Formats: sequence, structure tokens, C-alpha cells
Amino acid sequence: MKRVLLAAAAVMLVGGLHAEERVDLSMTNKIRQEAFNHSQVMGLLTHLTEDIGPRLTNSPSMAQANAWTGSKFKEWGLADVHDEAMKEPFGRGWEFHSASVEMLSPRAFPLHALPKAWTPGTNGPVEGDAIAAKIEKKEDLEKFRGKLKGKVVFISDARAYKPGEKPDWNRETDDTLHAMQSVDVPADQKPGDRDEARNRRLQRLAFAPLLNKFLVDEGAVASVSISSWDNGVLVVSGGGSRKAGESVGVPSFSMSAEHYNAVMRALDRKEAVRLRLDSDARFTSDTDQPAYNTIAEIPGTGPHRNEVVMIGAHMDSWHAGTGAADNGAGVAVMMEAMRILKAVGAKPDHARPNRAGSVERRADRVGREQRCGRFLQIRRHDVAQRNGNGVAEMAGRRLQPSAVCD
Repeated sequence: MKRVLLAAAAVMLVGGLHAEERVDLSMTNKIRQEAFNHSQVMGLLTHLTEDIGPRLTNSPSMAQANAWTGSKFKEWGLADVHDEAMKEPFGRGWEFHSASVEMLSPRAFPLHALPKAWTPGTNGPVEGDAIAAKIEKKEDLEKFRGKLKGKVVFISDARAYKPGEKPDWNRETDDTLHAMQSVDVPADQKPGDRDEARNRRLQRLAFAPLLNKFLVDEGAVASVSISSWDNGVLVVSGGGSRKAGESVGVPSFSMSAEHYNAVMRALDRKEAVRLRLDSDARFTSDTDQPAYNTIAEIPGTGPHRNEVVMIGAHMDSWHAGTGAADNGAGVAVMMEAMRILKAVGAKPDHARPNRAGSVERRADRVGREQRCGRFLQIRRHDVAQRNGNGVAEMAGRRLQPSAVCD
């Protein structure tokens, strides 16, 4: 029997199954009864997303989530419960407690904005006049040299947005469910398009430290960019730098499109826009720290006991929401699946993979995503293992992960 390994922050790795596999209907019924009559999945999701909340990698709340997950694994009687560090340090921890952005003139008005991860706080309320300064590449820096002292820099263009025309939720009908069974597979992206997208990302990554330092050197108060979603949805990711020793720039915010556009329209009318900003954000460590995966397993027996079936989901999330959809729901479902298997005494026994190609592709993905710091490395006795460089290997063949992690 194979081991069943659970990791909060993992990927699914399952080999192909034999065409014929005996199904234990009695055990299947036990699993169904436990799931339908004694489910704990909503309680797990509620605690993870509402009691612990957002779980930025290496933040105190992420450490709390790791500890809570491990305690649940032990409570359920799973084996080898432990936290396992990623090979490379992820960076410094960061958190924020509160933030506010207000327009003071031409009229008093609260603006919907939140700080980007890994950016400094304001150390109390600060004020400054807004200035539109689209800075995307090195050549743009000289255009604004000597013009940003004491300014709140709006670094994105205004964007026309479309109001929502569909309900946020609707119940599917038999017809719509049937239509979902037919999916049009999109054409493969052209290699040139992939290279162009990759190059744009590399350019943004290379330019970010230059912009951070420039804004600090020029004496800017803060920077603001537009949310990538409309209809009041505020999407916030990272800014500054999580790496010790790198410039973290000035306090940086993401603002809802509706409010960002309002400021930009006022600037277009040559009106003086004065803002007050307050961000209670801080780094929680001075040095780069590793990120951790929380792991547990149901040990196997028999000739295939060293083979592994892995289930899991990444437990970290961005800091501005509860991390329910990305990916608290996945974590709760995977934890519940493991709890059910242990509760009913199931002994999963999948057949040995019969197509090395399918395993190889998964091993390649594992090698890539482990390097990205988002998923667990998978130790597989006879399929894939990690070498000293963090690269997946299989049957003596070296699989090259992607050079850029999305």
C-alpha cells in the first residue's frame, strides 16, 4: 500500500492508474457517510480564513496557520507531522494592521486604498500633493527628477472601467451544467508571445529596485497605483522588496479604480489634490527567512509502501483579504479529505504508474514550483526526487524547470 502524504502548500502528484482497479464499495460508502454526516470542512475553512485571516508568506499569521494545521494533523492521528523549510530563504516577514488614504482638497473624501506587501509604513499620518508620473522604464526617471519631493506619486494611467453587467452569483441549471461538459480548448500560445510576456516580466522585475531607490532619493511621500480589477474590487499584491538589504522604496498603495480615476481626473483639470495617508505596516524580521510547508502522512504497508500519493494546496495568501478562494478553500478540502481517510481507516492502494511520460510532466512541474517557493517538494521513491540544486530528476534524466516563476 502506498503512503498518503498531505501537505498544506503542495501539488497533486498521482501516476496513471491501471485500466482495471478493484473498488471497495464498503469503504466508499464509509467515506461518503463520514463526509456527508460528519463534515468538518466549513469549520476548517472558517478558522483558517476568519480566525487566522490572510497568510502572507513568512508573516506571523502564516506561522500561526502552520502551527494550527500541524495541531489538527496531530489531533487526527496522522504520522510524521512537521514543518519543512524550503531550500532557499524566501525573504523577510511583513504585516500591516491598518491603513487609510483621504483626499483633503479639493474636497474631503475617503479613498479606498491598501498598502502593498513589503513596503514601509508611514510612521503616522503624512500629507502630500498628488502628482501623475507614469514611470515604467529607466528612461522615464529623468523626466521626473527634481519634481517629486513631498509628492504622492500616482504611477499608473487612469483606466476606463466597465460596470458589472452580470450578477455576482447565479444557480446553474441543467442546461448550463450540460454545456459545461463541452469545453473549447484554446490554441497553444505562440512561442514568440510567450517570450514577449516573459521578457516584459523580467523587465518589470529588473526595474522595480531602480524605481524604489529613485522615489526614496527624490523625497516622495508615497506612491499609488491603480487596482487591476473594477467595480470596487481592490486587488493588492507586493511592492518594495522582501529581500534583506534591498531598497523597499516609499510607502506604496493600491487604490480602487473608481477612486484612482477620480484623482487623475482632478489632476487633468489642473486642480491641486492634497492627500493624507497612514499605513501601519512593518517588517517582522531583519534577515531573510525560509518559508515552510506543513506535512503529515498516513504511512503505507506492503511492497509499495515507499510510493506516495500526495494531496495538498498552498496555504499562503495575499494580505488584503481572507485568502478564502486563493487558496483557503483548497486547503480545507485537502485537510478534510485526509481527516476522512484517517477517520474511516481507509487504506488507499493506487496502481503503479504505467506511463512514465505522465509522471515526468508532473515531476517537471514539481521541480519548477518548488523553486518558486509556492509548493512542496515531492519525495517519491521511484519517480522523482530533488537533487542538491533543487531540480527534479527522474530515471537519470535531468528536467530543467522554467527560469522564471509566475
